[in-house]
Amino acid sequence: MDHIQLLNQVRRLDNINLSYDYALNDRKKNDSYFNHIEIDYFSDLSCRNKVIQEIQKELQDPDIFHLRPTFAYYIPKNNLCYRRMIYIPFKDLVVRYAFVTVIADILDVTLSDRCFANRREVTHRCENFLLENYHEKSLPNFRNWQKQCVENSEYHVLIRTDISSFYDSVSHQYLIQTLAEQLSINTSTDFMQLFAKLLRPQVISYSQKTTKPQAPQVLKHGLTIGNNLEGFLANLYLRDVDEVMENDRYFEQKSIEFGRYNDDMRIFAGNRKTAKKYLLILQEYLLSKGLNLNSSKTLIAENSKDIEEIRTKFFGDLSPDTYDPKFESQDTEDKKFASENIDLENHIDKEDYDSLKDFDANAPIETDRDAKNFCKFLQHYMKYEERNPSHVQKLEVILTQFQGSSRHASWLLVQSYYYKNIKKDTQLAALNSIFIILESDESLSYTKSRIIHHLSSVRIDRKSETKYRLIERLNTDSPERINKILITSLKVPAYELNLTAIYALYVLGKPMHEIESYIRQYMRKPLSSPILEAISYLRKMKGLNM
Repeated sequence: MDHIQLLNQVRRLDNINLSYDYALNDRKKNDSYFNHIEIDYFSDLSCRNKVIQEIQKELQDPDIFHLRPTFAYYIPKNNLCYRRMIYIPFKDLVVRYAFVTVIADILDVTLSDRCFANRREVTHRCENFLLENYHEKSLPNFRNWQKQCVENSEYHVLIRTDISSFYDSVSHQYLIQTLAEQLSINTSTDFMQLFAKLLRPQVISYSQKTTKPQAPQVLKHGLTIGNNLEGFLANLYLRDVDEVMENDRYFEQKSIEFGRYNDDMRIFAGNRKTAKKYLLILQEYLLSKGLNLNSSKTLIAENSKDIEEIRTKFFGDLSPDTYDPKFESQDTEDKKFASENIDLENHIDKEDYDSLKDFDANAPIETDRDAKNFCKFLQHYMKYEERNPSHVQKLEVILTQFQGSSRHASWLLVQSYYYKNIKKDTQLAALNSIFIILESDESLSYTKSRIIHHLSSVRIDRKSETKYRLIERLNTDSPERINKILITSLKVPAYELNLTAIYALYVLGKPMHEIESYIRQYMRKPLSSPILEAISYLRKMKGLNM
């Protein structure tokens, strides 16, 4: 392709405008964290026009384009392990979307139809989102494909596997090379040189040993987990693996079926020998990219009952803003089939089956699965007026002992405090738990940031249509207590909590000089760019230094 034309497409005003919307919408709706200060600032129309002009100017010369520092934050995978996320500054995120949008428009059609996740959106949603909705389309398609394979009498064996630490292991050099090959351009072109810069941001983080801010470290390998578009780059990285694994299907030999959802992969085969052969082929091609299979998550099943038990797994904690219970009902049909060993065909269309209708919300929370199911049951199956203080207590247990569900549980705890249909004693219990979590030294910084995030978000009273924030109500009743919580949050070595606390001080109406005084007095030195940028944005939003 013409590399100059490609770069001009990235720079086009309509593409940057579209990418601005993609970045804004995904950050608010899909990303695991967003900085309220940044979103408020960049949502302003006058700011938007200025930023787009600046981006166009920066992209004119690859030599003058430089990434702004990112920062790292950690979310719990379970009680012991954490996943490092990287928060990209908004302007650089827009540029990232500008490149990936152009690439996706060209290369999505070249991906295998057995590559199910992170595909280019082609419906009316493409005006607001780059990629398909994974709850409404991607995940159901992946599950339906598996159902079809189970129903195919030729396939009696299933292997389920995934890649060990996939996103952290992606080679920048290989990604740049394979993308250039797929676009038929040279890696030395301005287009590829600019793209290469996007892969290597400087990451700021607090030292987990000294708790002090560290000097920025260039990301030398891996994708920046934490934003919604990295999955499409992952698809390009694994495109030739998909092609190798499904060559038999192309040539109508149909000895196997291979499908992939991100790094989660399935091999259906007629017998164990064939399945193991293709597992070795898969491993061979992954090793050539510096990747390997996760042996602890590689499972094999040889009959319909076993296949149904392992053929799909639930894809992590679901955001309360996007979760739709009808997709979990499909997952439950899988479990029902597994336990009763009955014909799957009798159940594939029964999406209205209530997956958690027999769930005991009063049973103790003893496992991570219990925690996830409890959150789903509370959110989607229990009426608000049926919630009681014991349910709130279980949320508190989840937020302290089963933290892999902390994102969902944080929302449910705040919801239990302010939803009007929830009983008064339950609301009071939720309020008490909120303070316990926020004041505890044992609570995760990410959990605290999520709670303060929900307390600081704008709510609308449906009757009066007035806007309010829950933290304002808490501050009216307990101003000293709230102030102490926010000041303590500034001291914690966690940027996501620091920034959320600064925003909370801002929405409570603290004058700018007081906020800056708190930052100087309580935050760990030296102050790094995420904090300095937040101060700059707040000054401008306060009408200072305009």
